[in-house]
Amino acid sequence: MLYATALALSPSPGTANTGFTWAFFAWGIGLVFVIAERLRPIRGP
Repeated sequence: MLYATALALSPSPGTANTGFTWAFFAWGIGLVFVIAERLRPIRGP
């Protein structure tokens, strides 16, 4: 499924490099937000 998404995102047909680059870039941004949320101090009542 990831390979098909990469092919769909790539500018030239048949190459997945650009698609994978964008997919991993978006995944990395999401990972930063997840880690930031986990490191945020928990506020009690």
